[in-house]
Amino acid sequence: MKVSKIALLAATVISVPTAYAASPDFNYVEGGYAKIDVDNSDYEPDGFKVSGSALVGKNVFVNGSYTDTSDEINNSDIDFNQLSLGLGYRMAASSNTDVYGVVSYEEAELEDYDENGYGLTAGIRSRVTPNIELDGGVSYIDLDDDDDTYLNLGASYYFTPEAAVSVSYRTSDDNDIMGVSARYSF
Repeated sequence: MKVSKIALLAATVISVPTAYAASPDFNYVEGGYAKIDVDNSDYEPDGFKVSGSALVGKNVFVNGSYTDTSDEINNSDIDFNQLSLGLGYRMAASSNTDVYGVVSYEEAELEDYDENGYGLTAGIRSRVTPNIELDGGVSYIDLDDDDDTYLNLGASYYFTPEAAVSVSYRTSDDNDIMGVSARYSF
Protein backbone atom coordinates (compact mmCIF):
# COMPACT_ATOMS: atom_id res chain seq x y z
CA MET A 1 0.00 0.00 0.00
CA LYS A 2 2.75 2.46 0.94
CA VAL A 3 4.67 1.63 -2.24
CA SER A 4 1.64 2.66 -4.31
CA LYS A 5 1.42 5.95 -2.34
CA ILE A 6 5.06 6.65 -3.12
CA ALA A 7 4.59 5.88 -6.81
CA LEU A 8 1.54 8.17 -6.92
CA LEU A 9 3.48 10.95 -5.20
CA ALA A 10 6.42 10.60 -7.62
CA ALA A 11 4.12 10.65 -10.64
CA THR A 12 2.30 13.74 -9.33
CA VAL A 13 5.48 15.67 -8.55
CA ILE A 14 7.08 14.90 -11.91
CA SER A 15 3.95 15.49 -14.03
CA VAL A 16 2.93 18.92 -12.66
CA PRO A 17 3.51 21.68 -15.27
CA THR A 18 6.60 23.58 -14.16
CA ALA A 19 7.91 25.73 -16.99
CA TYR A 20 8.48 28.70 -14.69
CA ALA A 21 9.42 27.08 -11.37
CA ALA A 22 12.80 27.28 -9.64
CA SER A 23 14.91 24.42 -8.33
CA PRO A 24 14.25 22.93 -4.85
CA ASP A 25 15.74 24.72 -1.85
CA PHE A 26 18.43 22.85 0.13
CA ASN A 27 19.67 25.87 2.17
CA TYR A 28 17.29 26.64 5.03
CA VAL A 29 16.57 26.63 8.75
CA GLU A 30 13.11 26.14 10.20
CA GLY A 31 11.34 25.78 13.50
CA GLY A 32 7.83 24.98 14.58
CA TYR A 33 5.32 22.63 16.14
CA ALA A 34 5.38 18.81 16.06
CA LYS A 35 2.82 16.24 17.21
CA ILE A 36 3.27 12.47 17.37
CA ASP A 37 0.33 10.07 17.32
CA VAL A 38 1.47 6.70 18.66
CA ASP A 39 -0.77 3.89 17.38
CA ASN A 40 -2.71 1.85 19.97
CA SER A 41 -1.73 4.24 22.76
CA ASP A 42 -3.01 7.28 24.65
CA TYR A 43 0.49 8.74 24.43
CA GLU A 44 0.39 11.67 21.97
CA PRO A 45 3.33 13.96 22.69
CA ASP A 46 3.65 17.38 21.13
CA GLY A 47 6.24 20.13 21.27
CA PHE A 48 8.74 21.87 19.05
CA LYS A 49 11.00 20.89 16.18
CA VAL A 50 13.98 22.65 14.64
CA SER A 51 15.68 21.54 11.45
CA GLY A 52 17.92 22.73 8.68
CA SER A 53 19.82 21.86 5.55
CA ALA A 54 22.85 23.37 3.81
CA LEU A 55 24.63 22.62 0.57
CA VAL A 56 28.35 21.96 1.05
CA GLY A 57 28.98 21.50 -2.67
CA LYS A 58 26.93 21.55 -5.83
CA ASN A 59 25.16 18.27 -5.00
CA VAL A 60 26.22 17.35 -1.43
CA PHE A 61 24.29 18.67 1.57
CA VAL A 62 24.11 18.22 5.32
CA ASN A 63 20.87 18.22 7.25
CA GLY A 64 19.68 17.81 10.78
CA SER A 65 16.64 17.98 13.00
CA TYR A 66 15.81 17.93 16.69
CA THR A 67 12.34 17.29 18.09
CA ASP A 68 11.45 17.83 21.76
CA THR A 69 7.96 16.59 22.67
CA SER A 70 6.11 15.52 25.82
CA ASP A 71 2.73 14.31 27.02
CA GLU A 72 1.21 13.87 30.46
CA ILE A 73 0.28 10.34 31.45
CA ASN A 74 -0.91 9.49 34.98
CA ASN A 75 -0.04 13.03 36.18
CA SER A 76 3.54 12.65 34.97
CA ASP A 77 5.21 14.35 32.00
CA ILE A 78 6.87 11.86 29.68
CA ASP A 79 9.38 13.42 27.30
CA PHE A 80 10.29 12.07 23.88
CA ASN A 81 13.26 13.57 22.02
CA GLN A 82 14.63 12.74 18.58
CA LEU A 83 17.85 13.82 16.87
CA SER A 84 18.87 13.24 13.26
CA LEU A 85 22.12 14.34 11.58
CA GLY A 86 22.62 13.44 7.94
CA LEU A 87 24.78 13.70 4.86
CA GLY A 88 22.95 13.71 1.55
CA TYR A 89 23.39 13.80 -2.19
CA ARG A 90 20.98 15.39 -4.65
CA MET A 91 20.72 14.96 -8.39
CA ALA A 92 18.63 17.06 -10.78
CA ALA A 93 15.81 15.15 -12.48
CA SER A 94 14.71 18.36 -14.23
CA SER A 95 15.22 22.12 -13.78
CA ASN A 96 12.75 22.14 -10.87
CA THR A 97 12.92 18.57 -9.49
CA ASP A 98 15.69 16.81 -7.58
CA VAL A 99 15.97 13.23 -6.38
CA TYR A 100 18.03 12.78 -3.24
CA GLY A 101 19.40 10.30 -0.76
CA VAL A 102 20.52 10.77 2.85
CA VAL A 103 22.51 8.63 5.29
CA SER A 104 21.96 9.78 8.86
CA TYR A 105 22.81 9.24 12.51
CA GLU A 106 19.59 8.79 14.51
CA GLU A 107 18.93 9.05 18.23
CA ALA A 108 15.70 8.68 20.24
CA GLU A 109 15.17 9.15 23.97
CA LEU A 110 12.04 8.24 25.94
CA GLU A 111 12.39 7.94 29.73
CA ASP A 112 14.78 4.95 30.20
CA TYR A 113 14.86 4.20 26.45
CA ASP A 114 17.89 5.89 24.90
CA GLU A 115 18.78 4.33 21.56
CA ASN A 116 20.86 5.39 18.58
CA GLY A 117 21.37 4.02 15.11
CA TYR A 118 21.21 5.03 11.48
CA GLY A 119 18.74 6.14 8.86
CA LEU A 120 18.48 5.86 5.07
CA THR A 121 16.22 8.19 3.11
CA ALA A 122 15.36 8.43 -0.60
CA GLY A 123 13.12 11.18 -1.90
CA ILE A 124 11.95 13.60 -4.55
CA ARG A 125 11.70 17.38 -4.11
CA SER A 126 10.10 19.65 -6.66
CA ARG A 127 9.39 23.36 -6.94
CA VAL A 128 6.05 22.97 -8.72
CA THR A 129 5.51 26.74 -8.84
CA PRO A 130 7.77 29.62 -7.79
CA ASN A 131 5.94 29.61 -4.42
CA ILE A 132 5.25 25.90 -3.77
CA GLU A 133 7.77 23.16 -3.09
CA LEU A 134 6.71 19.54 -2.56
CA ASP A 135 8.80 16.83 -0.89
CA GLY A 136 8.11 13.10 -0.71
CA GLY A 137 10.16 10.09 0.19
CA VAL A 138 10.78 6.96 2.18
CA SER A 139 12.97 6.61 5.28
CA TYR A 140 14.27 3.52 7.02
CA ILE A 141 15.33 4.11 10.64
CA ASP A 142 17.24 1.43 12.58
CA LEU A 143 17.68 2.11 16.32
CA ASP A 144 19.54 -0.75 18.02
CA ASP A 145 16.79 -3.40 18.40
CA ASP A 146 14.01 -1.37 16.73
CA ASP A 147 13.51 -0.43 13.08
CA ASP A 148 10.76 1.31 11.16
CA THR A 149 9.99 2.49 7.63
CA TYR A 150 8.33 5.88 7.11
CA LEU A 151 6.50 7.52 4.24
CA ASN A 152 7.42 11.23 4.30
CA LEU A 153 5.32 14.00 2.75
CA GLY A 154 5.90 17.75 2.93
CA ALA A 155 4.99 21.04 1.32
CA SER A 156 6.35 24.57 1.66
CA TYR A 157 4.68 27.79 0.56
CA TYR A 158 7.13 30.66 -0.07
CA PHE A 159 5.76 34.14 0.64
CA THR A 160 9.10 35.58 -0.46
CA PRO A 161 12.23 33.86 -1.82
CA GLU A 162 13.47 33.62 1.81
CA ALA A 163 10.33 33.13 3.94
CA ALA A 164 8.03 30.11 3.85
CA VAL A 165 5.60 28.12 5.92
CA SER A 166 5.97 24.32 5.79
CA VAL A 167 3.79 21.36 6.70
CA SER A 168 5.02 17.80 7.05
CA TYR A 169 3.60 14.35 7.68
CA ARG A 170 5.47 11.09 8.36
CA THR A 171 3.71 7.79 8.82
CA SER A 172 4.80 4.27 9.73
CA ASP A 173 3.12 1.16 11.09
CA ASP A 174 3.69 2.45 14.64
CA ASN A 175 3.13 6.21 14.58
CA ASP A 176 2.28 9.36 12.66
CA ILE A 177 4.27 12.60 13.01
CA MET A 178 2.77 15.91 11.91
CA GLY A 179 4.46 19.30 11.84
CA VAL A 180 3.99 22.96 10.95
CA SER A 181 6.95 25.31 10.81
CA ALA A 182 8.29 28.64 9.61
CA ARG A 183 11.25 28.42 7.22
CA TYR A 184 14.02 30.86 6.37
CA SER A 185 16.04 30.14 3.22
CA PHE A 186 19.52 31.52 2.70
